[in-house]
Amino acid sequence: MRNLLRILLGLAGLFFTYLGLAFLFAPEQQGASLGLAAAGSLGRSTLRADMTAFFVLAGGGFLYAAIRQRALALAVPMALFGIAFFGRLVGILADGATHDVLLPMTVEALMVALGAFGAAWLARKPVKPEAVEPVEPL
Repeated sequence: MRNLLRILLGLAGLFFTYLGLAFLFAPEQQGASLGLAAAGSLGRSTLRADMTAFFVLAGGGFLYAAIRQRALALAVPMALFGIAFFGRLVGILADGATHDVLLPMTVEALMVALGAFGAAWLARKPVKPEAVEPVEPL
């Protein structure tokens, strides 16, 4: 279970790091895929800076936790995705709910859940086989 969880965390980390780097090199195309439009060079630089920072930091936290088995590293991506989810809730209250907000909110909720589940499992100390005393048959 621990290794499966590390694989899931690693895959999430690779995906979000890739997404962040894609924003760095092609901000307008990536922004359009998320419903964002760049208004001139300031808009492009904002997409490039902010979205790259968000996704690379989130992806890096997932990757670091998966590779080094550090539960605390998951606090960063969980906070990022949790705040993003909260921001979308505020958006629903302010602007009304639309069908296109469901997918990003689902992804954000799943990433918070993956982080919480991962942190719980990675915080456990793995049992080494030599540390378990053999049981003698009756």
